Amino acid sequence: MTEMNVLTFSEDRELGLQLLSKGKELAEKTGGELSALAIGAQVPDPQEYLTHGADKVYIAENQAFDIFSVESHKAVALQALETVNPGIILIGATKRGKELAARVAAAVDAGCMTECIDVDLDEEGRLLGERLT
Repeated sequence: MTEMNVLTFSEDRELGLQLLSKGKELAEKTGGELSALAIGAQVPDPQEYLTHGADKVYIAENQAFDIFSVESHKAVALQALETVNPGIILIGATKRGKELAARVAAAVDAGCMTECIDVDLDEEGRLLGERLT
């Protein structure tokens, strides 16, 4: 299986911490690193992300992020992608997260699975998503 870095993001603090748990599991399976991205006018203490399994935390804190703008959040996410070079990106399935995920995926010509209740890797390292039917 190829080493893959994992990047997580959610503007919802609790969901973001949950994503770190799944992200850590996926990163360990591939031998990659887990990074968390925090964007907002006030973001949680980076130590909180590290305590929940992140190897690295990328912070974009600015009053301009007090109001969600998919374009500005996408620009920050794309900068993080250049640094982290993730094979897997986990974005919380909030209204804003789904909008951001679709735009980031389109910008980097990647697939996008939404509203998954679980994700895992198959024997060949391909990402599998499980959704309610």
